[in-house]
Parts: sequence; structure tokens; C-alpha cells
Amino acid sequence: MATFTTIEPHSLQVNDSVSVAGALVQYYSADNNPYLTNPGNPYNSVNGSPFIVSAVPAPNQFQYLLPFEPLRTLISQVPLNAGGSPIFSKGSMLNVVTAQSLVHESLGSTKALFQSVGNHGFNTDDFVSIFGVKMNTADGKGTFLNPYNGVFQITKLSPSEFTYDTGTALPANAMTNPAPACAKQVGTALIREGAAAIFRTVRPHFFDPDQIVLVDHALVAGNENRPYAELGIRVIGPGTE
Repeated sequence: MATFTTIEPHSLQVNDSVSVAGALVQYYSADNNPYLTNPGNPYNSVNGSPFIVSAVPAPNQFQYLLPFEPLRTLISQVPLNAGGSPIFSKGSMLNVVTAQSLVHESLGSTKALFQSVGNHGFNTDDFVSIFGVKMNTADGKGTFLNPYNGVFQITKLSPSEFTYDTGTALPANAMTNPAPACAKQVGTALIREGAAAIFRTVRPHFFDPDQIVLVDHALVAGNENRPYAELGIRVIGPGTE
């Protein structure tokens, strides 16, 4: 069972069909790359086949059955949750925009330029999920573990171009195979079953329960030896947690 937490109410109901893309199982394989597709990642729709919503625990959550169990961590053997910046759509049609190219503005720059195939449909200040980006590496194999992937606020340059700031120096351009993809942000990282995170601050944070906060650079041990990121974190109370 997977739980998808959306940013806004999703309006889905039990037995609706829903397609999911962009979920990433960040298990470190022999070539140091996590899985966007099989093997080991059951969270995404395959070949256009949607999932069926099995439960709606909250207006901003829905659940669906996984076709198989995700990969497990090497030491504790716990099935891995999905990270990345997943998107969903009711039915089998996902509004995914693919890239013709994705490059850094200059060597070492933190800004990326996304050139889409066709009209991307975004506006300046939209939050966009960028996923499936493989960055060039010296050995030519490329890696999914790079700053291009994630959720970013964009600046529209034209109907087919936008830029975003990754916050990290980009050492190389993105590869075009597989083609990078993006969509308007709709959700947070998926979880296999209910879970909560506690963020302990050095000083009182002054947040209230149910406030929305943005968290960046959260690292979690994928196989208890290597880090990976992105978690959705919700304020549970005032003070330092």
C-alpha cells in the first residue's frame, strides 16, 4: 500500500483510477543509481496503466495497492519509501512535459535552463517537479543523483523555456537519454505506510500545528551507508520539534 500526500485537496474517490510518475526508489545499486522504474520500484504507473484508489484517508491523501514490494534496505531489511518529486493525475493521462535539452547556464552555475518539447504551460513563480534527469559523468554512464532533480520555483523565459535555481553548482549538463521530464508540483514524497518525521530545531521555531513548511537538504540513509533526500515534513507542535 502506498500513500500519496498532495499539496492541495485532490478530489479523488475510492475506486478512481490514478496515474503516478516521478516517484524514485533511492536504493544504491552497483552503478550508484536509484530506480525510477523496475526493478525495485512499484510506485509509478507502467506503460500507461493506472492504479486504483483503495482509500482516501484525508482530503490531501490517497492510497493505492502496489503491484509488488519495494526493495529493502541492506541491513534492517525495511521496504524503501519513495522519494523524488512525484506527480499524479486522475485516469491514465499525465500532464508531463519532456525536455529537448536541460543545461547549466555556465560551468559551476547553480541555474538550469530547461528547453521543452512544445509549450510547457508554466508561469514565472510556479513550483515545478523536475524528475528523471540523468547528469553527465566522466565515465559516460551518468547519474540520477544530481541537483537538477527536485521541486523548484521557475522563471519563464518563453513558452518553451524556463530557468530554475538548484542552489548547488552544476558541474555538467543533463543527458538527453532518458529525456528529463517535469510537471507542476502536486505532491510530496510518497510513503509506503503511515510515518511521521520530527525536525528538532536549535532554537524555538514558532510554527503552529498544520502550518505548511518547506524543508530542504534532508538526508536519509538509503541503505544505511549512503544518504538520499527528499522528505515531506509537517509541523506537529510548537517548541523545538
